[in-house]
Amino acid sequence: MTALACILPALCAFNPPVDTSGPITATLRAGPIGRTGEITLLLENTAGEEAAGVVTFRAAPPWKILPRREFQTAAPARGRVEVACRIEAAGAVFPELYALYAKVQLRIGGRSVSVAPILVFTADVPWPEPAAPPPRARLAAEVPEAGGSLAGLGIADVSLETFRDGAVRRMPQGWTGTDDATGAVFGDGTAVTRAGRASTALSFHVPWRGGPGRMAIEFPLVLPRVPLRARFGIGIREHAPSEPPSDGVTFKVAVLAPEPEELFSRHTRQWEDASVDLSAYAGRAIVLRLTGDPGPARDTTCDLAYFEDLRLEPAGAAGSAAAYAGEETFAVRSAEDWTVTVRKGRRGIWDSRVEMRGAGGAAFGFTGFEGRALLPDGRAIAAAWFVRDATWRRDGEKLIAAHALAPGGLVECVIAPIDDGFTVSFRGRDCELLDVGPGPFDAEAERVYAGTGNVIVRPEAFRLHADGHQLAARFAGFDFPGVSVVQATDTLPERLEVAPARRIYRLAAGEDPVFTFTASTRGAFDAALRYRDAVASVQPAAPAVAALKGRFVFDIWGGRYRQGASFLKRAAAYGLTHSMVVWHDWQRWGYDYRLPEIFPPNPAHGSLDEFQELAETCRLHGILFAPHDNYIDIYPDFDRFTYDLVCRNETGRPVRAWYNRGRDAQSYRFRPDGFMPFLKDNLALIREDVAPTAYFIDVFASIGPFSFHDAAGGRHRRRETVARWAEAFDWIREHLRGAPQVSESGHDALIGSLEGATCNHLRVDPERRADMTWHIACADAERIPWLGLVWRDKFVLHGAGYGNRFAGGLPLGAHGLQSDDYLSVEALDGHPGMADSPFGRGVVRKYWLWHDFADLIGLCPVEKAEFVEGDIHVQRVTYRNGAVVCVNRSPHDRTIDGAVLPPYGFLATAETHEAAVARRGATAVEWSFAPNAWYVNPRNQTDRGRKAVRPALREAAAQGDETLALAIAWEGTGRLDARNLIAFVHFLPEGADDIVFQGDHAAPPELGGAAEVVSRGAAKVPREALPPRGDITFRVAAGLCARSTGRRIPIEGLDLGEDRVLLGTITLRFADTLEVVAVSPAKAEPRGPAAGAEVDFGRLRSTGAFRLVREARAWALAPLPDSDAFTAVFPFAAFPDMRGLVSARAFALTGEKIDGAAAEALPDALRVAVPAGAFRCELAP
Repeated sequence: MTALACILPALCAFNPPVDTSGPITATLRAGPIGRTGEITLLLENTAGEEAAGVVTFRAAPPWKILPRREFQTAAPARGRVEVACRIEAAGAVFPELYALYAKVQLRIGGRSVSVAPILVFTADVPWPEPAAPPPRARLAAEVPEAGGSLAGLGIADVSLETFRDGAVRRMPQGWTGTDDATGAVFGDGTAVTRAGRASTALSFHVPWRGGPGRMAIEFPLVLPRVPLRARFGIGIREHAPSEPPSDGVTFKVAVLAPEPEELFSRHTRQWEDASVDLSAYAGRAIVLRLTGDPGPARDTTCDLAYFEDLRLEPAGAAGSAAAYAGEETFAVRSAEDWTVTVRKGRRGIWDSRVEMRGAGGAAFGFTGFEGRALLPDGRAIAAAWFVRDATWRRDGEKLIAAHALAPGGLVECVIAPIDDGFTVSFRGRDCELLDVGPGPFDAEAERVYAGTGNVIVRPEAFRLHADGHQLAARFAGFDFPGVSVVQATDTLPERLEVAPARRIYRLAAGEDPVFTFTASTRGAFDAALRYRDAVASVQPAAPAVAALKGRFVFDIWGGRYRQGASFLKRAAAYGLTHSMVVWHDWQRWGYDYRLPEIFPPNPAHGSLDEFQELAETCRLHGILFAPHDNYIDIYPDFDRFTYDLVCRNETGRPVRAWYNRGRDAQSYRFRPDGFMPFLKDNLALIREDVAPTAYFIDVFASIGPFSFHDAAGGRHRRRETVARWAEAFDWIREHLRGAPQVSESGHDALIGSLEGATCNHLRVDPERRADMTWHIACADAERIPWLGLVWRDKFVLHGAGYGNRFAGGLPLGAHGLQSDDYLSVEALDGHPGMADSPFGRGVVRKYWLWHDFADLIGLCPVEKAEFVEGDIHVQRVTYRNGAVVCVNRSPHDRTIDGAVLPPYGFLATAETHEAAVARRGATAVEWSFAPNAWYVNPRNQTDRGRKAVRPALREAAAQGDETLALAIAWEGTGRLDARNLIAFVHFLPEGADDIVFQGDHAAPPELGGAAEVVSRGAAKVPREALPPRGDITFRVAAGLCARSTGRRIPIEGLDLGEDRVLLGTITLRFADTLEVVAVSPAKAEPRGPAAGAEVDFGRLRSTGAFRLVREARAWALAPLPDSDAFTAVFPFAAFPDMRGLVSARAFALTGEKIDGAAAEALPDALRVAVPAGAFRCELAP
């Protein structure tokens, strides 16, 4: 153990560096590895005879093996032998992860044995010194008369002083990042959140490595003649409870003109607002110096600090009206007779005034644009502050502004009218544009619309970054007084910024962006449809998008291949065939590990033959099969890994990507221009052996497109990243003979090459309590079908999100994939449904309820969307084919189009189809009707099938220092064989679904045969789960599962999802011993209609849940799986062809006949009795 402990610091987790085959075990060991290190391979042989052969070592570049790579060796019978070598770097090495491979080929008697351990280590070396930046001419910014933000200005001169020796390090102008010598950090334009308000800051940490020091940040400025004031906030980073506290930072502001004059000084660790008057320096060239100092104690602990929202603005009433160089007006083709007026600024588009006004008086406008220009020397400057010359010219219906920048480079801007709006196009020459977006609007917006779909009422300042979970759409909407505006870019922007106090509502985009503005007096939904018709309609869809139209998705994250095939055969028997399977966890080394090596399939889940059987099962039933793949992450233990394949940041350091927590393994960001050879290698094998009919690549439609640097320092733009990903999808589709391409979440940057995605439609969380939500403080918010308004005929989004992401910290039972909340959003979005299991009662029910209507409206454009009576929680969507979907997401019943919709209820109607979750009397039920197919579900106790058992928490008492004794009552008479069942009991935090500890025990054998029985068990409470002082409350959840298979049994109660229910809460305390402070059983939910209660669905009546299909030779009635006996009545007025039916035969899924089916002709209807456990009931004359 001592020897092993000595080598551990060199190793990283990943898979252990051990491999075993038969009697041979090989273990790689290493001491600390800098630019060189010692390696030992230990071979252990448990066989009764010698094992002899060859050991070959290999390492990824730049490492070489010394004295040689190959060694002859022999391990004695029941003995061990060591093989030693040395590893040495033959080039530049990072303090990052590397892998060493050993391949051992031995013979024992007449047979061969091979083992291949892999050791992952971190090189113990400093970062290489970065290359000196090219010479830079020092720039001074000409401040506009209206002022502006200094964050992101791009010309800060940073100097670092160490107190110990007074040494000063002067960084190149525009420097940002971390200084390895002193540990100092500087960020120019850092996004921060202060008291719930999003803003931008200069972030810094004073020098500390090698001794404390101070940082000076200087801005060379030429002030206008208009007197200005500098306003800013000061504060430090919030600290975690486990961190030592900061004693604060001293913030100073001074002006050098040329002599220094200190204007502000304060030592604090709280957020404060401040300002300094610069009126005395109007019209002069100055240097504005900001200083950060650790304070009198010179304690730099946790001193990351901010000059927040630092901006120059006119002092008091001293500002003068803006002066313009004339104006131009354009007529806009629109039913509302809009005109666009541009008042031409002296700095070109940057300080211009743009206004759009309708004949009825509605209008909106904004002042100029903001943006940065990335210069060839690496500095990113605020373009408006460095305009040397600006010229305007009109060319027919185009207004063109050309801006020559003082450091060099040209920015051209073209404004042109379109239907219902106008476009503003940018192009940079000898510079790259970044973060371009409109300036302040004339008014505050009442509502903001963005992403896959949320409307946010009166938000506080926030930012949404571009990705499939947040800003998934390239267009956003704003309700201004009297007019709604949609702002869009020609590709996915970098972010959406909202700052109501400054009237900022801007998409920020770079790389020659094209902005579109459309307007409507009929709301943001209408403005979005006008944007669709004017601009987005010309975007082609990916070639195979029709193959995904209306398809239900089985989104499967675990399980054995053969078991999955078996479940999918059962699903197909129930008709769930117009669907697609996305099988995530199958890769050779486990889910998302050692990528990009993924084939053959992971044997832990079954053999290659069984994986082929899974794919073939799908193919035989017309179900698309899409295995999961990934080319965003590359792992250092991949046998062809090299850092040349990894994205670099601007300083040349490798970019880390996903951290695989289960393996404790770190991946790196795969270069978008480097993964295709590996993708093609994988697809050659996969097409040959599996032949998928669809393909899923993770992350590409989830992560925001990014720029990156290569190993030589070359910069690659975001648009190249999008192009490379699109190229991958196009190649795979062609290689797999037209297979549609699918990804995660589904931002809109890849439309045209990507057919669809598994949607993640997140909720807004104003309290900021949960992960996977939008943390935006606001007056109100609701999900809306935003992205689909524009793209639903060109891009297929499935479902509404992975269950836990959709719920966003709320209970999964009420907000997971099977919940009415989730179903209502699928209906609102018009998305095909999604399930996370290959079969089950809930899966079948979801398909039968929504699939036919989802297929009807699949790829059909929206004609109109609206808030019913102005309520954002009640919405109606009308499609071009006449279909209408109404959804109630308010907390109260609402009557819409004649139907009473409960909370999360919906009504979808068309000429030939209908689907609903609505009330019949006092009861919420569900149904769907389509030509020759009818589904009804009374949601009564019969509908619950096996859910006739309900647990209740009867007792919880402390036993000793760490044990809880539990008593759970099980009520009901469900058809259960309890001999093979486990009662599982989970103790959960109040705000999360993570299991802290468990109290599983055997289910009582009498369960299911008595009205109530009690099970008793014990839970061991881990001491670390309890606070050192005070009380802690846990939620108690329980359920039943099969001892042999782990399959959970549906039960009744307050559903938490995953077939477990809430029993209540328990409050614990640990003083000298464990104490139970309080036990609060959950209040039982209403059971709904009694078993056997008949529900009138209008066209028919039923006591059970089933689907009726008119077939060529018979009527087929299929109950939901695991249904009890029930009856259904079919009035001849609605089903005239049922007259004369007198035969009813019931069959099990195996084809075996089941007794108890009957058809009885009533005077005006046919009454059918269906026995328990039936799979199919045939009705015939």
